[in-house]
Amino acid sequence: MNIEKFCEFDYIRKKFLPLTPYGKIYKENIKLINDKKTLEYKYDAIDIFLRLRKDKRFDYDKIRYHLKNVPYINHEKKVCDAVDIFLYKKFINNYYAIYSILNKKEKEFFLLKWELDELYKLLNIDGFSDTFYISDKYDKRLDMIRREISDIISDMERKKKDFLSIIKDKFSLPIEGDFIIIESSKVKPEFNEYFNIEIYDGTRVLMKPRLPQDYIELFQKKEKKIAEEKKIENEVISSISQIIEKVREKISEYIDAICKIDIAISSAELAADLNLKRPKFSSTGVYIRGGEYLPVKEELEKLKINYTPLSFSFNKRLNIIQGSNMGGKTVALKTIIFLQIMAQYGFFVPAKEFHFIIFDDIQTIMVSDEIKGLSSFAYEIYEYVKFMENCKGHKSLLIMDEFAKTTNVMEATALLNSIIEDLSERNNIYLFFATHFSDISYFKNIDFLRMKGFNKIKYLKYFQEKKDLGITDKIKIINRFMDYEIIRVKDSKIKGSDAIDIAHILGVDIKICENAMKFMEEEYEKTKKT
Repeated sequence: MNIEKFCEFDYIRKKFLPLTPYGKIYKENIKLINDKKTLEYKYDAIDIFLRLRKDKRFDYDKIRYHLKNVPYINHEKKVCDAVDIFLYKKFINNYYAIYSILNKKEKEFFLLKWELDELYKLLNIDGFSDTFYISDKYDKRLDMIRREISDIISDMERKKKDFLSIIKDKFSLPIEGDFIIIESSKVKPEFNEYFNIEIYDGTRVLMKPRLPQDYIELFQKKEKKIAEEKKIENEVISSISQIIEKVREKISEYIDAICKIDIAISSAELAADLNLKRPKFSSTGVYIRGGEYLPVKEELEKLKINYTPLSFSFNKRLNIIQGSNMGGKTVALKTIIFLQIMAQYGFFVPAKEFHFIIFDDIQTIMVSDEIKGLSSFAYEIYEYVKFMENCKGHKSLLIMDEFAKTTNVMEATALLNSIIEDLSERNNIYLFFATHFSDISYFKNIDFLRMKGFNKIKYLKYFQEKKDLGITDKIKIINRFMDYEIIRVKDSKIKGSDAIDIAHILGVDIKICENAMKFMEEEYEKTKKT
């Protein structure tokens, strides 16, 4: 199963909202980071903007405003038209605004430079704005030719108005624009001198005023002047384009800096909204204090059920987490991985403290609901073999949830013991394995852990006061009395069972439950002797 899907990372992806096109592309292609310096840089960048958010909120909001206005530039494409120049102008203007807000130390951190004064002034020759127009100030000829065009248009409008006035007076026709539609029966022969007449439908004709020759000559003169204007504009565009081309590589560096700033400020916004904390590096194990699996926490809050954060120190490479169904094993795994990939994606994490090892690869082995037509066990084995082939030379984290649960217990236990023994000899692999199997052998580098599980005493005390609960309510209340704390145990042998207690609470006959418990205790004593 995909690691993001397993821990529902989409919860974070939906809340992580970069503001620029470059940040949005980064978001869609986010990858695991296995370089400590890169991660430190990302965490430091988030801290910079969290401080700015706290101490200089107005500046912080101004930066976000300008990031929203940053356009996408394909900096591999040559500048060739006014649209390209407009995009570069908009980018440069907003880049410079951000550059002007940050202090010297912050500029150095994000590698923000400014060496475009000449181009900046040229693009804003008519004053600062995010629009682009080929101003008369770019070429003196433009001012003169645009005046001529304006005068010609005025003459044309006057002549057209005079001509339409003659038509109205001569024929008493209500013409205002470029044509008039009248009944065919009303057409007079003398109309041909003043109109071009076309059939409109079965009973009407469309008549367009036949403007005088001096109007046509003015129109032709205007078109000629517009062509001259276009030629000069193209010369201006070419000149500006050449200047931009000379600094295009520099602008490419500016784009990289803007992307880093966007990711950092969007990550800071995420950290502030979700109360995330900076993770810390570890070389010996994974330490979590107050770790929260946000998708489940949010759902429990909706149901008004208390959420238990995860706190534990995982000191060994191989961690076997046991417990009954409903006991929280899978949620514990998801919490660990949720924190781990957030940290290795360069985010702060939902925990009071999180110390983590940097892994080159993180993989899960479990059956997805999407797997159809293939044995669940066969799929798990296939995924395991593939992982072992790909993990050579990499520091890898492997997550296994109820591996081999679909095959018989004896074979599954034998296979699991053999796999774990092999992993105990591979120093590059760390394992978190949730299982309900109780006969896992002890190997070096292994830690046996258990979910505390169902608090029967607290439940029974509550139940005595709520004897009229139905089955649905009982199930809901059982969840309230699950203790999701992880504890360390000496071995994998489980004495007692939450499942039997829960079965009795839900209505299974007491004699059946007592016999089941007796059978379990006998099996436990046998395994202790062996």
